[in-house]
Amino acid sequence: MKTEDIANINEKPEALTGSFTKTFLVISAVFLVICAGIYITVTLMENSGFAEIIPADAAAVHTETLININTADAETLCSLPGIGEVTAAAIIEFREKYGSFSSTDELLEIKGIGESKYAAVKDMITV
Repeated sequence: MKTEDIANINEKPEALTGSFTKTFLVISAVFLVICAGIYITVTLMENSGFAEIIPADAAAVHTETLININTADAETLCSLPGIGEVTAAAIIEFREKYGSFSSTDELLEIKGIGESKYAAVKDMITV
């Protein structure tokens, strides 16, 4: 190796370090601009009331008006998650045969309603 090559080797890491630093700063700046844009967008949506239109989850829509399983028709029962036409008919048939439900957990006695399906609807129904 020549002495000039050794001098050039010593210069390359500095050049790479400077390039890396510039790249890092550019990426950081882009990231900050994106974060600022998201923050501004969310703030504007909250202040305009737009965020209130979109519920945080599907259950939020149902918790405002609980469905009374003693009086609900098939169409209303079908609006509950996991309750289709067959299960809605079974609920109506059960209450016609045995009378009004005294508690919501009596739904567990109906064929087609297990623990997981009941857990999905229990906060959306009442008696």
